[in-house]
Amino acid sequence: MENSTVTWLSEVAFGVGLSLVATACGSSVAVADTDGGTSTGGPSTSATMTSPTDPSSSGGSSGSSSGSTTAESTTGSSSSESSSGTTGGLTEPGLVQAIPPVRVREVCESLGENCILSTACSGDYEGAMTDFTDQLQVAVEASGDEQAIDILFVVDNSSGMGPMQLMLAREFPGLLERIQGLQGAGGGALDPSVNIMATTSDFGNPLCTAFQSHEPARGAPIATGCNSRIDYFTGLGVVPEVFSEACTEVCPVDVEPTDPFIHFDAAGDNVPDVEPYDVDGDGTDDPPVARALACIGPQGIDGCGYESQLENMLQALNPAADWNTGNTPFLRPDAALAIVLLTNEADCSIQNYDIMTDAAYQEMDPGSGTPAASSALCWNAGVVCDSPGLGVYSNCMSVDNGLQPTSRYINYLVDELSVNQGKEVLMLGIVGVPEGGADELVIRDWREEDILPEEAMAGVTAEDKQFNFGIGPGCGGAE
Repeated sequence: MENSTVTWLSEVAFGVGLSLVATACGSSVAVADTDGGTSTGGPSTSATMTSPTDPSSSGGSSGSSSGSTTAESTTGSSSSESSSGTTGGLTEPGLVQAIPPVRVREVCESLGENCILSTACSGDYEGAMTDFTDQLQVAVEASGDEQAIDILFVVDNSSGMGPMQLMLAREFPGLLERIQGLQGAGGGALDPSVNIMATTSDFGNPLCTAFQSHEPARGAPIATGCNSRIDYFTGLGVVPEVFSEACTEVCPVDVEPTDPFIHFDAAGDNVPDVEPYDVDGDGTDDPPVARALACIGPQGIDGCGYESQLENMLQALNPAADWNTGNTPFLRPDAALAIVLLTNEADCSIQNYDIMTDAAYQEMDPGSGTPAASSALCWNAGVVCDSPGLGVYSNCMSVDNGLQPTSRYINYLVDELSVNQGKEVLMLGIVGVPEGGADELVIRDWREEDILPEEAMAGVTAEDKQFNFGIGPGCGGAE
């Protein structure tokens, strides 16, 4: 049943007239993805948004360095990766950079102590998963030993996200062990009933549509094994990035749940009874549920570079969606809700697609010397700050110049789910904050010393990065 706090979107109409001069798309916030490219001429696009379930999407991925003519700046920028190597047969993800998460932070912090913001730029995400389950334990006790827990993963699937997806998937066995070890207030085993659903950050965008070969998720569950989607781990562009390791190292053979999400409780689970496999490389085989989560969790790197993390989260929680209705819904009325959001870019949940061609929100393209579309418009249209000078900013907060207001998401999570329905709602954001946490975040422009070695060798400059993103890295940059 729909509630009064959210206008649920049901379809999207993109009136798109693309006039592009090249075929690559996407850009990146980190090393091995040596993009930062430019677009000459740009798109001629008009779009009106009526609502989101009609997929006609987009793509974003790796491109080329400044001065080349690509469509990457028009399709938005993407994400992270570096000089990955292998140790003991496992891929080492390398360096990661991520953009400050001002809009995501506002939504998360509306949940009070149930908000955890962890750095996306560390070598692993074990600490983030531990903090998450520790707070889940607190929430379970606060709810009177609530045994039902619904967990939603929103995974950025744009260019360069492969290393981060791999790091997240390696933490799934430990996460499941900690969830299964949750205790009731009396100290006994809780034996929770758990649903786990995964979706992407790709809502679609008229500047991405021409470059993507499959429909955006728009919050719908992804429950197929990543090997069946292995082409999603090749980005878009003339020389596309490939990071199939995000799938194959944790999911050698697909294991899929029988529902659009994973379910397990004391009585059993909804995944096939397959042989155990060492997902995390610790020398111990992991059970079928961990294998299934490692297979459905990685989402690929060919999604739109204008990421809609918050809107896809909301649409995943639409109570009228197919996966939230019927006899076995993902979202249950008696369950605590825990959201995990993995991304390295600013939220770009768009309300009015006219901003995609509005020069007021574009950065100057170093190659052409004229304003052009890039992921910078997500920051420029979505965030406003005070500036004390020297390219460092303070008092940054969200604005909704064509983007969905953050109140849309806060109203649903807090006012509807938490207050009206009495749910415990948690959020973990693995995002662009320093290892010391969001309180140590410095928001500033790009500097030459932020450029990672492989990008610098390819000629990428701070000016290129500023064009791509509109703001410097929240983590992974120079101190």
